[in-house]
Amino acid sequence: MYQLLVTVPSSQLSRNRSLTTYHLITMKPNLFHLLLLLLPACQSPQVPSEKKTKSTFVFKETIADGDTSMISFGKMKPLNITYDLCQQWELKDPDDASTNDLTYDPQSGDHLFQEMMLFRDSSVTFNPRNGLKMGKWKLGQSENKLLLILRFQNEAAREFIILQKKSDRLSLAWKEGDLHLGMRLTSDAKAHANELNDPFHPFNNKWRVHPKKAETENEILDRVRNCVRFYALFFRDRILRHKSEINFAGLPSCFIWYNGGIGLYEIDALPQSWIDCFYSEQQAIKGRNILKQLFAKYDFNWPKGTPSWFYETHSVLEQIYHKL
Repeated sequence: MYQLLVTVPSSQLSRNRSLTTYHLITMKPNLFHLLLLLLPACQSPQVPSEKKTKSTFVFKETIADGDTSMISFGKMKPLNITYDLCQQWELKDPDDASTNDLTYDPQSGDHLFQEMMLFRDSSVTFNPRNGLKMGKWKLGQSENKLLLILRFQNEAAREFIILQKKSDRLSLAWKEGDLHLGMRLTSDAKAHANELNDPFHPFNNKWRVHPKKAETENEILDRVRNCVRFYALFFRDRILRHKSEINFAGLPSCFIWYNGGIGLYEIDALPQSWIDCFYSEQQAIKGRNILKQLFAKYDFNWPKGTPSWFYETHSVLEQIYHKL
């Protein structure tokens, strides 16, 4: 079992009592630290249904910049290839893949998430949950076939034939050796007006790139701060897309997410994906401990009357970001 340190508002104590076993270990004015006992499989909490009662809650944000709105392309309309191709595309249904090897690792059996985030500045984030790659994309043509070409540093370009293109559907085909592969990606036909507010833009994922040399204290702090910023934008993204579920699979962090709290893995249980974001395990532990010290030092304001716990967590992540 994992032990984790969690900061929660005092009002959550009675509400969360039925969800998990906890022991109060430290109490300061307006600040509670809880020791929670969770099963290892508890990576993603169950998302409760949206609250039905009306409230005066006003959604506020401090990290998103510029135009904070979303662009809606309109589902099933013909795709403007130079505009609404720039979205978050994902393979949702395994039946939309030509082979199971695209959705499950044939050796480990782990679920593979096929995702492609294309942006108007020609940048691309490819498979951010398994084998993150960031680079540039462009369109090409070969034998009257429209191509989507992805280029990553120190790798050969990847070419996909665009078979179908609509605002919420993108069917691709490609060849690997003697294999002919294909998949149909879908989207919600929405994108951030300012693409830098998209959590999966390469600019917001630099903290995940393994450094080539040991980092200074300030560089470790900056890496942790940008991790917190990513997750604040990630929760914001789910809120603006009106999603009732959130999937953390494959995304590195030292957090354990909880309805009404944010937890930290103990040092001996830190995910390898978190460690890989740093030069060494020692520096990954330093990054985790920066957050632990912050949790112990500050009280965070958990907003009340929110439509869901997404709003609460988003607000606290923004507060953590500004205090780092």
